[in-house]
Amino acid sequence: MVIIYVNNCILNQEKENNPQMGFYRQEGIVLKVETQYKGFQWKFKPPSMEEYHRLSRVNICPITLFHSIWKMVDHGEDISLTARQENMAKE
Repeated sequence: MVIIYVNNCILNQEKENNPQMGFYRQEGIVLKVETQYKGFQWKFKPPSMEEYHRLSRVNICPITLFHSIWKMVDHGEDISLTARQENMAKE
């Protein structure tokens, strides 16, 4: 039942994307399953978004992560692993 729902959502999202115009309105769905000890995450993306990521070959440089963390510290945010996990759980 979940797979059918996810597939229908992805197909609907694909209709909203327009790769010819460089317009990507929908990026996909993330399915998270968590137990007491483990967490799993699956990403389902519309075909146009998969192609965009394949073509762009986006790399995140270490300096980019450093700057992101530095901004968080500068704004007084807690950057501990526990705080990051709690923040991700809220999303």
